[in-house]
Amino acid sequence: MLVGALFKIKENKLNVWKDWEQVLMKNKLEAIETLKEENMLIEGSMTFKIGEDNYAILFGYHEEELKPSTEKEINIIHKRIKSECLEYISKIDAGYFVKQY
Repeated sequence: MLVGALFKIKENKLNVWKDWEQVLMKNKLEAIETLKEENMLIEGSMTFKIGEDNYAILFGYHEEELKPSTEKEINIIHKRIKSECLEYISKIDAGYFVKQY
């Protein structure tokens, strides 16, 4: 199942969020371990701008029921940064998702 959500990036928090995205990419193996524990196969984000406002889409893909995130440091920081930087707007419904592997 493909899941996603739309967030507005809070004022003056774009660079904090972008820096966190880079930390996650640099610590990809640790992030992948948390995904395995949660039954999430893919997780990512995209940012974009409309007018003067910045937005983020966070998305994931799973085939089994999700498990709660663990209290590992990377998850605790991720929750804190999300709360600091992102304002939830809406769930996003997948229109289609085609995979080949």
